[in-house]
Amino acid sequence: MAAVARTAKNTAWNEVFALVLLGAGTLLFLALISYAPKDLPAWVWFSKVATPNSPAQNFIGPLGAIVAGFCYFMIGAASYFLAVVLLGFGAAKLFHAQLNVSRRAGWIALFVVSGACLLELQSYYLRDWHSAFNIQGPGGWVGDSFGHHLLQRVMGRVGSIILLAGLYLTSIILMTGLRPVHIVRQTVATILRGLGDFREWRLKRSMRQADLKGQLEISQRELAKQQRSIERQLKKKGAPVPEASPAPAMISTEELANRPKPKVVDTTALPMELPGILKKPSLAELRGREMDTKAIEGLTNQKWDAENYTLPGLDLLDEHDVEGRVAADPAELELIQQTLIDTLAQFGIAVAAGDITKGPTITRYEVYPAKGVRVDKIVSLERDLARATRAERINILAPIPGKDTVGIELANSRKVMVTLRELMQSPDWTGTKAKLPIALGKDVYGKTIIADLAQMPHLLVAGTTGSGKSVCINALIA
Repeated sequence: MAAVARTAKNTAWNEVFALVLLGAGTLLFLALISYAPKDLPAWVWFSKVATPNSPAQNFIGPLGAIVAGFCYFMIGAASYFLAVVLLGFGAAKLFHAQLNVSRRAGWIALFVVSGACLLELQSYYLRDWHSAFNIQGPGGWVGDSFGHHLLQRVMGRVGSIILLAGLYLTSIILMTGLRPVHIVRQTVATILRGLGDFREWRLKRSMRQADLKGQLEISQRELAKQQRSIERQLKKKGAPVPEASPAPAMISTEELANRPKPKVVDTTALPMELPGILKKPSLAELRGREMDTKAIEGLTNQKWDAENYTLPGLDLLDEHDVEGRVAADPAELELIQQTLIDTLAQFGIAVAAGDITKGPTITRYEVYPAKGVRVDKIVSLERDLARATRAERINILAPIPGKDTVGIELANSRKVMVTLRELMQSPDWTGTKAKLPIALGKDVYGKTIIADLAQMPHLLVAGTTGSGKSVCINALIA
């Protein structure tokens, strides 16, 4: 408890001392800027006025005029250095209580004295202060005595200025704790960071204004720049720069000749309205056996002819979502596929173009790896491929089951809704042999995924709140 109380007391005194420094610096600054030699009383020994101003024009009154006159007489324009020191250390002490000002008093004195001597030795500015303030020069008595009469006679004007400049900079470093090299580094880093932010802003603006082809070209240029930057950094560190393997650099003409011609398939096209599918078979046909009428009557309070029951028509379901089902542009899809091929080539992996299949939510780009290329290398470049194509999501199938190609699946920027009516109008649904069929959706190739609920021992429907679990169950029951 005693230690806590002592710490609190020290903190309070530190704040008081900081406020005293701030107050003294403010008063001195106001006295200096409003100083007039005629404000000095006649009894002041450095006053040359017989009849002083009454009242004094100084902001701090006669006392301020005396203090400002004494500072000007002793150190000249370096008086403002003293005011800045008081204000600076007062603010620093207020926010950093552990700052010890007394240990820096010597460096503060050297800072003020060397500054006064430099002001006295320079011959371009403040030369009229001699007559305006009735002082010996811009550096006051200290600057005239030590700078002009002592150092200049011993070392000359140039040597004195060099020596005083070194002492002045040294006093600033040791007084404030600032490191010029660190300041320069921070300044350069800030400028470079600002240039990088500006370049990133220009890149984003160009991406917003460009079409899909232009965005891909910009992405390719940025990827090449980043690769060159990494190579330069590796050279500086002395690390060996990885070179592209010459073996898989290109695919031979013989390999390309043996490959089938790539196809572009859009599975999001609207299905045909097939006639004769608006009615499902009767319940008796689905079950394949006679219904127990008594059992049905036990479940309901009224008679129900289950054998002749007809399922509702598909016209009760919403029509297909025509919006967003714009036919895919093969040129754009092929351009994205070429970007993937070029990106892999930059890492020494040669592939040939395969089929392109656009699904409702993703588009699968198939590529044929060259001989000797391990598919694991393609999988390891998933993030680089996503960066090159600026894809929201990417998935790599290496290889595609049942095929000799690698599938790179990119999320579509515009998703297409797959409706329940579309699933129930598909030939896969109408031709299924399942006893209790349920339509789960479509795969990337447009094939309706159908499961048989009768063969499932359990069915788990999981999802977050509001994702549609209840609607899914209601659709299965219906």
